Amino acid sequence: MDSSVLGPLEVGRDRARVRIVSRMQRRLLALLLMHGRTPSQVAIRWALQHGSVTIPKSINPERIAQNSGVFSFQLTGEQMQAIDRLDRGAPIGPDPEHLPAGWA
Repeated sequence: MDSSVLGPLEVGRDRARVRIVSRMQRRLLALLLMHGRTPSQVAIRWALQHGSVTIPKSINPERIAQNSGVFSFQLTGEQMQAIDRLDRGAPIGPDPEHLPAGWA
């Protein structure tokens, strides 16, 4: 399993899914370089600009400080749409109706 700023990504054996992850990483990298931000900062900013309640979790003081930096920049409409287009409609976590044992 790979991970991204948007959560864990299951990379299957078929090459199409691997290419999707690579394309996603390239788009996000371009956004990061434009803003000089961390992947987490871009993901948090994206969620905030969509009006989502966002509560980043970290016990690392450096990351906590980085997370608070999301209020000093904004993503453009074009950048937001570029991230939105990354959605492939695939879940990134377990189905809440069928949680594995011990998740209750």
